[in-house]
Amino acid sequence: MCSGSKGEEMIMTLDDRWSKQVTDSLLNIYEMKNLSVDSSFRYLHAGLISKDGWRVRRKGKHIVEVYRSVANLPTVKTIKT
Repeated sequence: MCSGSKGEEMIMTLDDRWSKQVTDSLLNIYEMKNLSVDSSFRYLHAGLISKDGWRVRRKGKHIVEVYRSVANLPTVKTIKT
């Protein structure tokens, strides 16, 4: 269960052996509630968040990575006070 960068990608690792509560909590923390976990494991598809550049790849029998390029992340404007 991690989020970080690997080269030019942001990556979240998911394990289908985790409880629904753990998975839902993680998706909530990273604001990825629209990720279809079932589709991620069955079809390697990110569901609704794929429109934001998220993709899925299998890393093992029970593990998938949900990832996206950091090159096209939205910019956040800071307010000077």
